[in-house]
Amino acid sequence: QGESENSLLEFVKNLERGKNLEKIRGIWPNPPAQLTDLSKIPQEDKEILNFGEIINKKNMWAGEVIATRGCPYECSYCCNSTINEFYRKGLRIQTKDILRRRPIEHVIEELSAMQEKYPGIKMFILGDDTFTLKKNYCLDFLNEYKKNIEKPFVCNVNLLSFDKDIANSLKEAKCYEIKVGIESGSERIRKEVLNRAITNEKILEKTEMAHNSGLNISTFNMLGLPTETPEELMETLELNSKIKPRRMKFMI
Repeated sequence: QGESENSLLEFVKNLERGKNLEKIRGIWPNPPAQLTDLSKIPQEDKEILNFGEIINKKNMWAGEVIATRGCPYECSYCCNSTINEFYRKGLRIQTKDILRRRPIEHVIEELSAMQEKYPGIKMFILGDDTFTLKKNYCLDFLNEYKKNIEKPFVCNVNLLSFDKDIANSLKEAKCYEIKVGIESGSERIRKEVLNRAITNEKILEKTEMAHNSGLNISTFNMLGLPTETPEELMETLELNSKIKPRRMKFMI
């Protein structure tokens, strides 16, 4: 249960040595293991997964690199709301303690190594749930990316933690596209069903910032949400038409 860098390693070592497996934290039904210190995780050995073959099949998009972990938002449909509650209860910590960031130089090192070993890569993907959450970290990271990495990238953005400074820095660092969760164009659905506290007006204000900075936008949307009416579905389409994304993803 939960992050397993430490508990899985302990499990494998104990299994190999014929030791007791019943008391390992993070292995059900025991309490969760302590959260991983991201500064101590070694770089991935990507060749274990035939990484070169994978990116060839993905049209040279390089798979996801994760710089941060945790999300403070409690969207009802997302695993993070469950994960946050799991750790708050199991470790008796606060949500802010779940939010952690890898050292910037560690992430740049990972990207640089991939850039050198797999020169055919066309696009990096920053897969963080809330990459832009801590503005100083985000801007410092983008500055280092601009200086060290030649390839463009795409990333997820929560519009609640997005402004002009971040938009401009993303573009300067060769960000090709931001991926934004809209989910529904109905403010009622977002507030009452999804627990997303943002208005349509604010969504359009923030996405206009992205366009003004020269960023492409991809939107995530959901169909068939509980209590959704045909009229509210049309609101989702209408909001997307105003956002003018490069691409839209609709999921049932």
